[in-house]
Amino acid sequence: MVELIKKYQGFANRYFINFIILIVTWGGMLRRSFNCDTLWHMVDLEGDIFTQIEDARYLCSLTDFLLSKLGVSTTDHTGITILVSLLILAAATCIIQSIFEEYLPNDSWYFKAGFYAITNLIFVNVLFAEPLMFCECALAFALAYFLGALSVYSFKKKRYVASFVIMLCAVCYYQTAAVFGLILVSGFIYFENGKIITKKVIIAEIIGGVCTMVPAMINMFSSNVLVWLGVIPELRKTPGVSGFGDKLNAIAGNFTAILRDGMTLLPFRWLTLLIYAIAILLICRNTVIRNKGQLVYSALLIAAVNIMIYIIPFMSAAVLCYPRLVFVFYTAMSITLLAALSEANDVLGKVFSVIIIGYVLIHMVRAQMIVSEHMLSNQLDILYANAVYHEILEYQGETGIIVENLAVVKDIDAPVHYEEVDYAVEQINERALGVVTATLMNIVTDGHFNRVDMDEAVYEEFFKDKDWKYFNPEEQLIIIGDTAYWVIF
Repeated sequence: MVELIKKYQGFANRYFINFIILIVTWGGMLRRSFNCDTLWHMVDLEGDIFTQIEDARYLCSLTDFLLSKLGVSTTDHTGITILVSLLILAAATCIIQSIFEEYLPNDSWYFKAGFYAITNLIFVNVLFAEPLMFCECALAFALAYFLGALSVYSFKKKRYVASFVIMLCAVCYYQTAAVFGLILVSGFIYFENGKIITKKVIIAEIIGGVCTMVPAMINMFSSNVLVWLGVIPELRKTPGVSGFGDKLNAIAGNFTAILRDGMTLLPFRWLTLLIYAIAILLICRNTVIRNKGQLVYSALLIAAVNIMIYIIPFMSAAVLCYPRLVFVFYTAMSITLLAALSEANDVLGKVFSVIIIGYVLIHMVRAQMIVSEHMLSNQLDILYANAVYHEILEYQGETGIIVENLAVVKDIDAPVHYEEVDYAVEQINERALGVVTATLMNIVTDGHFNRVDMDEAVYEEFFKDKDWKYFNPEEQLIIIGDTAYWVIF
């Protein structure tokens, strides 16, 4: 009984630490917020549920459907959605720690501190901001990675059928969970087998691949079955391996961008590459001294887990290196850092742990800045929508004509992020204005504007060849009859 109490107390302490790290990093997201997809989810829940089916995210769709029947919306109170997601991610981190903790060289506080920093880096990194900004899907993302970690834990316990089934559930929330799980499985096999390649290792890798990637293949194939059955009209995202050279160039460019500055989101150029280099040097130093055969496996592991990052982008017809896909770079990096920490002696362990803690703190601080600018981007979207609505109300008061239609186009150069926002890439801090403008207007004003095409004559007369650098409704908004014509700067 005493041992059981100690065990659960230890888990509670670990969970508390992980949750505090997550809440300090991402706590700014507990305020109400949105991105473009969130707004679409608000106005067309049923359509978004069906879209998730088209993307083979069946459990994500089912979760949304069941919550809607219970009168619960993930977008009505996005702060609560993010809070629940962080609670789940803290549990996922605990599972990951339970997989790898026994491979620490000793129980010294600095090794433990380094271990906590490394394992939290998996979800505490600047690229993970993007999944959390999809407030309508944040819960599904969290469940996917929780189940992915649980699948690997089952693999560790040699419960291979359970591992397979759990991973199948995970990819039905989000397919990147398979890559996430494959990286963790590869790391576990490396440590479990003494970092030496044997036949047992090869067999374990095959089983690990079956438990993680075969569920992903089943999930992918299921979409084709749904098209054949007529449930969905066509594949929204088609697989394909053509354009081999172009894909490799795109992947190499993205990998370089992450190493350089976290795709522009980190403050110090090449810091990540430096951390990686230190870890690799530490691994090489000890493996050359102790066991040169181990060096080969270490090199193969580091290469393999970094290649795994791009399985999904490479298998897609178009290479899409969105942060929500390639954030698993930091899962691969964490495996490398754990390998380095496991090789450190007391002195090097202290130094390396301090370096890693500092690196994670940089991610935490920058993540907070990214989130604060996400709120700024949201406020600017709301401000401009209200300003245009004010113009529409004035027009309606003067003419007595009710504006029912909204025609929107962009000017010559309308960026996808506001100039006031410094930390933005892809859909991290993407502005809604110019992407889902009519939806934004309807949500902000509680209106019912119909989206219509821009009239060519109106465009030619008022908007053609214009390129505004600021918001000016007097020039960018023309109202004729029951239609407002709006060009986005």
